Amino acid sequence: LEDDIRLWLPWFPDLKEKITIRHLLNHTSGIRDQWQLLAISGTRLDDVITQEHIIKILTNQKALNFKPGDRYSYSNSGYTMLAEIVKAASGRTLRQFTDSSIFKPLGMNQTHFHDDYTEIEKNRSYSYDRKDSSHFSNAVLSYSVSGATSLFSNIQDMSKWLMNFYTHKVGDQKDVDQLTQKGKLNNGKELSYAFGIANDMWRGWKHYSHSGGDAGYRTYVTVFPDLKMGFIVFSN
Repeated sequence: LEDDIRLWLPWFPDLKEKITIRHLLNHTSGIRDQWQLLAISGTRLDDVITQEHIIKILTNQKALNFKPGDRYSYSNSGYTMLAEIVKAASGRTLRQFTDSSIFKPLGMNQTHFHDDYTEIEKNRSYSYDRKDSSHFSNAVLSYSVSGATSLFSNIQDMSKWLMNFYTHKVGDQKDVDQLTQKGKLNNGKELSYAFGIANDMWRGWKHYSHSGGDAGYRTYVTVFPDLKMGFIVFSN
């Protein structure tokens, strides 16, 4: 976790600061968000966007938003880069790695990182936006990107993922503890964000959660570990 990301991603420019894998996981790297960078470059979010497209725009970065570890600022770029680190370390794409190491062992047979926007997926729910009180339009999503986005799943499969917090079919309690370990800034301030999961309190109960949204899709997943209870919301 303390590796300099350039050890695994030599294409990322040397910005004279050590950025670690932990910084990417905690959103404290200072790396600018990929969607904002794409917008500045003239790319629309309903254009075809590939992993290579994002890597190219990150390769051309000249500076960070802040010194790594000084601040928390949510950056989707970090999780796209983490997917590339998985690929560099394992020789497999994030889709291939998670399929063999997480999803299949958990019986999540309807889950994958959708890294090819042209692929037809059976039973897929397509996204849409409301035009007026009685009309809707297709919310185009043409991503071939994984890491920060593009997880295809359903309620039944995500329930199996939540249950792994207690059953440990994949990994063990040490992995769960690491996954939910809160980040810290350089000044010692503790964050409520861990490794891709928010870790905080809700009405006196420990609470792990994360939300997401792309095009017309909206998701929210939450776990109350002490109550052994979780909730999943998918909508479009």
